[in-house]
Amino acid sequence: MDEILRIVTERVGQALKVSRCLCARLSPARDALEVLSQQYAAPGVPGLAFVYRLADCPPGAVEVWEAGRPVASQDHGLDRVSLDADGRDLTRAFIACPIFLRGQFNGLFIAQQSDEARVWVTDEVDFLGAVADILALALENARLYAREHRVADMLQSAFLTDIPDRMPGLTLGANYSTGLDESRVGGDYYDAFRLPDGRVGLVIADVSGKGLSAAVQTATVKYSL
Repeated sequence: MDEILRIVTERVGQALKVSRCLCARLSPARDALEVLSQQYAAPGVPGLAFVYRLADCPPGAVEVWEAGRPVASQDHGLDRVSLDADGRDLTRAFIACPIFLRGQFNGLFIAQQSDEARVWVTDEVDFLGAVADILALALENARLYAREHRVADMLQSAFLTDIPDRMPGLTLGANYSTGLDESRVGGDYYDAFRLPDGRVGLVIADVSGKGLSAAVQTATVKYSL
């Protein structure tokens, strides 16, 4: 997700020729916007790192964002929330487009002009809104992928259990390593166990594919045996 944010903010910031392009996520208490560190700042422009209370937002802005619409300001002015600790102007003009995750307002995708007022044209506002929608989809897909990866990894760890060091007539050992991290998540499986007639069963399996579906299929094989 960090890489997605870094690339998107940089490309959009350069395309719009703005001072900054950044994302702010809604705090867990849903009463503030937390500026993320993955952001674009033009040369000579300081980055931002602070929490912006929703109560300090322009009047009516939060309701507009929650309705799924952007807020654009041509000249935000020099008030206390647009200055840094040294009194330098941080924001004169901005476009702030809402980001929705799982159907809820979850943050903002923001373009800022710090050195002067700026009249935003409709195409610029529409462009930023379209990117915000695409970014929301990318972040949700990344979240779902990460969740699937964690579940599959837990299943995979359960499959790769320690086998006994010894069985009748045998000394056993196992070593498992993969060339790529993602290869660990999926359908690899091995085991050793005694059969009812006293023989020893050895199993080495690799289900085709990777990810959660392969891990579930591996579970079927494991517990069928």
